[in-house]
Amino acid sequence: MKMALNLAGQLVSAGDAVLLGSGQYFCPRCQKPVQLKGGQQTVPYFAHQTKAVGGGGESGAHQAGKVAIAALANALGWQADFELVVNPEQRADVYLTKPNCESQVIEYQCSPLTPTQLLKRTQGYHASGLAVTWIVGDRFRFKSRHLSRQQLAFLNYCPAWGFYLFCYSTQLHCWVLQHHVVALEFQGYQWRTQYFKPRQLVAFLSKNRLLKPINIQNMPIDW
Repeated sequence: MKMALNLAGQLVSAGDAVLLGSGQYFCPRCQKPVQLKGGQQTVPYFAHQTKAVGGGGESGAHQAGKVAIAALANALGWQADFELVVNPEQRADVYLTKPNCESQVIEYQCSPLTPTQLLKRTQGYHASGLAVTWIVGDRFRFKSRHLSRQQLAFLNYCPAWGFYLFCYSTQLHCWVLQHHVVALEFQGYQWRTQYFKPRQLVAFLSKNRLLKPINIQNMPIDW
C-alpha cells in the first residue's frame, strides 16, 4: 500500500515516510500495524506485519485502538497526543486538546483490568483535574447477556444513551455503541447495539452534540 496512518492519525505516503525516518504506521482500513518496505533500489511501500513484534510494549490491538481514537478526535477538531505524562504515576493513552475547551483523556482498555484498578486510575486523572473517558476493546465488548463485573465497571450513563459501553473493535474494524443497558430479573442484561464506520461515527457525534435521544424503536435486541 502507498499510504498509512501515523501515530497522530494522519495519512503519510511511503515516500514521505522514508524521508521522515523511523516511525510507527498503521493500515488506514484495518488499523493494524504496517512496516515500511523498499528503499533505494525499490519503490517504498507499506506492508502488514506478518509476525508479532516481541520485547514487551503495548499490543498491536492497543496501538490500533489509539490510532482509531486519534483519527476520530482529529476529525472532530481535537488535537491528539499519545502517552502524555499527566501525573507522576500516569500517562494518558490519548490526550486531547482543543481551543476554548478543557483537555480530556481517553483511555483504551483491551487488556485485563479489575474494577478496583479502573477506579484507582480514574481517580488519578480526576485528582489531576482531567476528565477521562474509557473506550474498551473486544475483550470487554458485550457478547453474552450475562455480563462480568469487569464489563459492568466500564458502563457510563447519559440521558441520550442510558447506560452504555463504547468500544472500538479491532476484530470487526468498527466502532460499537452498546446502549440502554438494563438488567432483567433472573435473565441477565439486555441492550441495543449500533455499529459505526469512522465516517459514520463522526457524522453521528457531530449531529448529536447535545446528545439528543437516538431512534431505537426498530432496532433488534442483542443477547
